[in-house]
Parts: sequence; structure tokens; C-alpha cells
Amino acid sequence: MNELTKLGEHIINLDGTKMVYLTSKLTMETNIKKQNVFLENIGSSEPKALKIPYDSIHSICWTPKADLFSFITDSDGKSILCIYDISTDKVTVLKTFPIPISSVKWNNDGTHIVFTADVYPNKSLAQTRDIDVAKAKGNTDALQFDQLFVYQWDEWMVGKYSHVILNKVTPSETAPFFTLAANEIDVMPAADGDCPPKPSGSSDEYSFSPDGKKVAYTTQVGREQAWTLNRHVFVYDIETGTTKELPTGVGRCSRPTFNPTSDYYEIAFLQTNSSTRESAQNYIRIWESKTDTIRYLNRDIEDQIQSIVWSKYDPNTFHSIVNKKGRIGISQFSYPEGSILIDKGMACVSSFHVLPNADLLYSKSTFTTPHDLYHFSVANDTEIQLTFLNTEYLAQFAPMVPFEELWYVGANNDLIRAYYFPPQGHTTGKAPLMVWFHGGPEQAWTDDWSYRWNPQIICHQGYALIASDFHGSDSFSQDFTDSIIGRWGTWPYEDILKGVGYVLAHKPYLDPERIAGMGASYGGFMANWMQAHTKIFKALICHDGLFDVPTMYQETDQLYFMEEEHLGKPWEKGTTYEEFSPSYYTKNFATPELIFQGGCDYRVPHSQGIMAFTTLQGLGIPSRLVRFESENHLILNPYNSVRWHDEVIAWLRSYV
Repeated sequence: MNELTKLGEHIINLDGTKMVYLTSKLTMETNIKKQNVFLENIGSSEPKALKIPYDSIHSICWTPKADLFSFITDSDGKSILCIYDISTDKVTVLKTFPIPISSVKWNNDGTHIVFTADVYPNKSLAQTRDIDVAKAKGNTDALQFDQLFVYQWDEWMVGKYSHVILNKVTPSETAPFFTLAANEIDVMPAADGDCPPKPSGSSDEYSFSPDGKKVAYTTQVGREQAWTLNRHVFVYDIETGTTKELPTGVGRCSRPTFNPTSDYYEIAFLQTNSSTRESAQNYIRIWESKTDTIRYLNRDIEDQIQSIVWSKYDPNTFHSIVNKKGRIGISQFSYPEGSILIDKGMACVSSFHVLPNADLLYSKSTFTTPHDLYHFSVANDTEIQLTFLNTEYLAQFAPMVPFEELWYVGANNDLIRAYYFPPQGHTTGKAPLMVWFHGGPEQAWTDDWSYRWNPQIICHQGYALIASDFHGSDSFSQDFTDSIIGRWGTWPYEDILKGVGYVLAHKPYLDPERIAGMGASYGGFMANWMQAHTKIFKALICHDGLFDVPTMYQETDQLYFMEEEHLGKPWEKGTTYEEFSPSYYTKNFATPELIFQGGCDYRVPHSQGIMAFTTLQGLGIPSRLVRFESENHLILNPYNSVRWHDEVIAWLRSYV
């Protein structure tokens, strides 16, 4: 699986006729990762491999000139910004930056670019480099903290933040076509916050105005970042160097995008109505500069809106990636009414472009197909696959296992959706059952290809698999998502076990004596919770899961999450930390358990896994702790991924 060709970034030019996309493929035997860059005339030609004299590039972006796109390559701690001329196949270096940068965007007339870089507040890129060099030469490695965060996701907070950086550009009609000013401008110089947010924010968190004179961005600042999700929209005026904070009020704001044709500035963005609930519904909101007011576009939308783009070809429409019951597609909304014009469920779309004729170009995957590029014709209501990156490679293996979508009655008499996968190639005899518990917990299983939790790997080992979207899963309704608050160990637990009962009753080839369960993060908590509350599992597997919930509050980076989920701080009355902590029920432990822990996981720190392992060892229960020193909450290194899967399969063979 690690040797599949992976689709990377993809961009289209301004008139929507050309596309550039990246692919990469790792050869495990040699540990060589090869990147390719392709150019394609949309709908009319085979892709052309471009010759770029660098092993790896990123942050590709089309410039305002039709035949030029820019990219970044990194070397020796520096970033080099280049342009590629598709008419001559020539690469030109525009500027070398003293520290790594990423995610370049151009304004419409090519007079400025913006990008992001990790800098110290009120320090330039060069000054940031000099500070880091001096630290590396120093005799102490002490870190000092006067406010939270101490760490976040997988890094200690050393005083640097991801800032939006502006660089003036002088365009010309001859090569090199653009000349960048020597000095950069930090548009948020004093901010002790990030744009985009870490660890998984995108360049959608900042954008140019159509006239190229303003930059909108989002960030969160101040001492309360560990306790609140409040994130605001700011507008930087390039001509005056001043910044305006929009009157957004309470909630997490994201993905600001300008009206491309308005006579005055209008910005659309997403905003929740909660400062502490990570899974709160996103609403589309509109700011108007002439009145300095904000209104909702549509408050009746119940689906999980994940992104928003104001169409540059039709200012009367927005496009959004929307999650509907675990299927992530594209919706189109009218402006200013807010009605839904297109509602296209597409398995799992991860990014998209709107073409001048309103057609859509996007990347998509499913449970059985890795990511490829697709073209959707609005006029014909048809989808055409453009790339087939792994069709030939996958043909050499056993066929992919199709899934069934099941609905059954769970806790509170609510309907629960589950995906069920039969064992690959099963014909006779009883088959073991794997039960997956998803993380979040306010997430849902989605019909997409995963390089970490892939049902095909389990089913090709002869297991059936059920993955239930228990109470708390998102994209089914906000009430359903919120129902897990204060109920971590009750309704979801009941939903999962009722799902097991349902498939055992309806799939007579399943062996009720050979059931295993596994999950990560909250799903790892659920593995530990199952350890304490049921004996139906012959083996359990916990990846970066919670074990002692009260101490998790003092260890994690997301305090707002713990306070919201468990109704306050651990020392306050009426909270559920102890009630739903597996560590308080260790007398019931009996099931062999495999525990994985990332050494750089600061979301669920390593002590949680160590405490669970120590307890199991002390009780004489077969157990194993596998610690990946360099990994965070996920397993990203492909060789660690192989070891992870080998450990899982070996554990199942030993105990199931």
C-alpha cells in the first residue's frame, strides 16, 4: 500500500484550460521517493511530464500570466521560489528565502505574493534564522513558558508562529517576468497565533481581494488559546499597512474568500456559534465593507460545511465541500439567497476547482479506490475520471472488498449507520469479526481511501469488519453530534455493541467467539472502555488512546475540548472525568491488548499508553506496548506503517 502512486497538489490556470498536478511514488526496497509533475490540457490531451530540475517541489500556484506557474523547492533550511514557463519548459529562480516558506498565492495583477512562514513575532525571516542559529550554538536548551500552549500536536512551543508574509513583486513582459523585492512584510507581525492554524490548516485561511490591495486572514491570539476556539477574521490594507478586525463575535472563523466582482469589499467565511465546541456547525457568513456588518447566508443548512469558495466566474454562487452522512461531496449555493443549486455526493472529495463553464474538477477517493482526478459536467450531470494512477498496480492483487451500508437501532432508539465489509474471498466456514471504533469522537467513517485505517487490509486477512457511526459522529445532524457530550461511555458503547449484535444476527457465517476491536484516539479510549465493560472481545488494540481521563486534562494541548466533552474542569462538581475513565475500572480487565503510542503525540501524550500498559502488565494480562519515537498522533512514516500493520496482524493471529 505504501508503494501506491499518491496524488498531490493540483492547480488550474485562470481560463480553466490547463491543469498541473503532482504525483509521488515510494519504492520501499530502496527508500527512494520519486515525484512527477504533469501538465494537461483539460479534456483534450494526455498528460505531459514536465522536466523540473529538483527532486521535490511543493506549493504550486498559477501566476497571473497564462503560461507561468510558481513552485517552491527546499534546500539546506532555505526555500527557493521558482517559476516554470510551460511555453518554453524553462525554470527560473525568483528568490531564495532564508527560512522555509510555503503556500504561495499571487494577486490578480502580479504585484504581490503572500505565503506563510514560521517566524518569531516582530522579527523578519532573516532575523528568525539568526535567532535559531544562535540558539543552536548556545549551551542551554531550556524552554520557558509563561502561558499555554506548552506544546501543540507534535511540537513544543518555542515562540515561533506561522504568519502570513507579503512580498512586493514587479511584473514585466520579458523573462524572468517577475522581480521580488528584497524585503518581506509580515502582515500580522505581533501576533502570538498561527495562520493557518496548526496542525492541519490550509492556505484557504488567507486570500487576496480582487483588486490585490487587501489580504484577509484568520488567526487566534492571546492567553486563552488553550481554552477557546475563538478565531477571528482580519483584513490587512497593503497601501496603508493597517489591519482591521472584522466584528465576528464568538466562534471559530475560517476560510475567508472575497466577492470577485463587487463594487465594494465583501468577504464570505465560515463561522461556528461556539467558542469551545470543536464540532460545532459551520455557517456561511458575509461581511460587507460599506456597512461593516456581518450576516448569515443560510442558517438552515444542517450538513457539515468544510470549505467555501466564491466563484470567480459567477459571483452569484458559492461552492463548498460538504459532509453528508460520511460522504463528502460538493454543493453550490446561490448568492444572496443561500439556496442550494447543486448537491453532489461524491464519496470523498478532498479539493476542487470551479471551471469557467461551472464544471467541477476535483480529487476523489472511495473505500476501494485511491485518490484520482475527476471532471464533473454540470450540463450533462456526468462524471469523467481523468487520472488512473493506480489502476494497473492494484490489478495484480486480490479484488477490493465492497461494503454494505447498514442501519440499525442503537441507543436512545436512534438509527445508527454502519459500514460492513465481508472477509475477502470467504466461501466456507466461520469468519472472525473486527470492530472498529472511530476517533474524534465527533467524526464519522467516510467513504474514502486511507493509508492508515484501511478496511481492505483487515478484510484481506480473512476478517469481516464493521465500523459504526455511533452517537457523537458528525454529519448526521448537530443534535446527533452533540449527544455524546457527557456520555462518552454510554450511548456510543451501546451503539457499538448493538452493531455487533446486528451483524452476528444477519451474517450467519460470522464466528461470535472470534471478535476483535480496535480504535485510535477516542477510539483508543473506547478500546480501553471495552476492556473494562465487556468480555465479547478476544483481543483489543489501542492506538494513542485515553486511559486515565482526569490526568488527560493536565496533559493534553486542547483544554477547551476536555472541558466541553466532560462538562467542566476535573476539580469541578458535575463533571464526568472519573465516571468515564477506564483507569477506574481496572478490576474488570481481562482481554489481551496491544497498545501503540507516538513519542511526539501531545494530543494524547505517551503517559496514557504507558499507564494502560503498566496496569495490564500488573494484572498479568497479555499486553504489548509499541512506541514510535518520531510519530505524533498518526503513523506517517511508511516503514513505521508497515511495522504497525505487522504488529496488528500478529496480535490478531495470536489471540483471535
